[in-house]
Amino acid sequence: MKSNLFIFKDGTLKEIQSKAFCFEHAMEGYIVDNPNILSNESLELRRPEIKKVEWTTIKDRKRVDVLARYDNDTIAVIELKNVPVNKDALNQINEYIQIVKSNDEYNDSDLIGILIGPSFEEEVLTEIGNSSFLYGIELQRYFEEDKWYIFTKWYYNQKKSKRDYTKYKFKGDTSILGKGGLAYTMIVKYLQLHPDVSFDELMKIFPDSLVNRGSLKTIAKESDVKDEDRFARYFKEPIKCIDYEIVVCSQWDIRNIDNLLNKAKQLNFEIEIISEKKT
Repeated sequence: MKSNLFIFKDGTLKEIQSKAFCFEHAMEGYIVDNPNILSNESLELRRPEIKKVEWTTIKDRKRVDVLARYDNDTIAVIELKNVPVNKDALNQINEYIQIVKSNDEYNDSDLIGILIGPSFEEEVLTEIGNSSFLYGIELQRYFEEDKWYIFTKWYYNQKKSKRDYTKYKFKGDTSILGKGGLAYTMIVKYLQLHPDVSFDELMKIFPDSLVNRGSLKTIAKESDVKDEDRFARYFKEPIKCIDYEIVVCSQWDIRNIDNLLNKAKQLNFEIEIISEKKT
């Protein structure tokens, strides 16, 4: 479906003509320069980082247009079309997702597919609307005199947009915490109660299976975390344990919060839920 753009100029409404990207390479370049168009707060897809462009797989010799990573370690396989997105493109991205999944670098990551084009055929929108891992972004470009206008519209399974607003606090405390804050505060409190615990011992108490996010660690030595991950995936303020400065993973949501709450019970921390889920 074509979208029309009007601006109010010289006392009248003037329609601005759409200017589709002539080549997929041009779309590619725009997305690399403006990765924020891949961000969707309501879907908890934040701070996208472009990892690869025109990545050709060694085994299959297939070319993936763009690979991006979000701050929750989700990997997005992105297929670009400068023409209406049809069923062939849908089949293409499903194939590419499986190829990327078989790659050792990404086989432990959550994978999603994003189709980007100027419009979508209804059959494709139906598939996206029923999918748990596919998304569509309609990318529209307009030009008027010396100014460009870019608009995006997301398509996805509407059930995925239900955000969990649950908040928590430790019994006896007044601080209201989100999921990440709960994890950070729990580790701070544990170290206050057990000041002589070593990093290796702490790793056994708070294993990576708690966060369950591919290569992310629940806690890590600050010196071991790559600069590109330091502030995107871990809390800014390090914590001092007896032998190292450590950082705590910030990537907690409805998929792993139960792991954290169960750990709190094991450690005899009493957690109060003060705000329920909204739909």
